[in-house]
Amino acid sequence: MKLSHLTKIRNLEQSRQQLRAEIEQRLKTENAESQQELKKQLSAVKSGDQKRLMQLLEEEKANMSLKMASLQQEHKQELQRYERANAEHDRKVLEDQRHVAEGMNRLR
Repeated sequence: MKLSHLTKIRNLEQSRQQLRAEIEQRLKTENAESQQELKKQLSAVKSGDQKRLMQLLEEEKANMSLKMASLQQEHKQELQRYERANAEHDRKVLEDQRHVAEGMNRLR
């Protein structure tokens, strides 16, 4: 295996590990926020404060809507990156095929 391939593999592995760490940290943060929100809601239920509970639920609904919009935007961006990468890959494959065909023609 060429050194450049090994370097690429190491870089990909490092990127994967970094992405995994970022995702795990985001999940921990979201989990902690959810626990806090649930504690507030439980407190409102225990105290019989329906108005406060409704307010907390509306806030949670708004936050979930924002998160959903953010996830949809991230998904759209990831899809665009994937499509660009595929287009670049296809371009390179076609270029390689052209070079091979030119080489074959020269041999004839």
